[in-house]
Amino acid sequence: MRLDSHINSTYKQIGQDFRQIHIEIDKYFVHFRSSLHWVILHHQLGIELLVERFGEEARRSAEIHIRDDFAVRNFENEVVEEGFTPIGPIDPRLLERVNFLGPRDLEYADEILEELYGKKFDLEAAFD
Repeated sequence: MRLDSHINSTYKQIGQDFRQIHIEIDKYFVHFRSSLHWVILHHQLGIELLVERFGEEARRSAEIHIRDDFAVRNFENEVVEEGFTPIGPIDPRLLERVNFLGPRDLEYADEILEELYGKKFDLEAAFD
């Protein structure tokens, strides 16, 4: 989804746009230019990082953002299957929806994950 769509969705559901949360949760898109950026913050562990940085009020908007990204939509952009919130970066439900350009992207994503969460996730093994 685009930033304006995330802002509108959050505003409709909780009465605030939380622009900065939406920008932050998608900030790794510029590194990958693919849905691989989802493995960085689009899950429960990522939500906890956002709450640490922005406070508890960030939780609900991050959850909405993630569920909106994982919702299945038809050609009229109507939701035909509700989204979900993955547990972490190697949640199989998340990985089955992720596309990436090559192994270097996975290595780079692993580096970012280790920096943010202080542990290795081994995305390449998770995709096998």
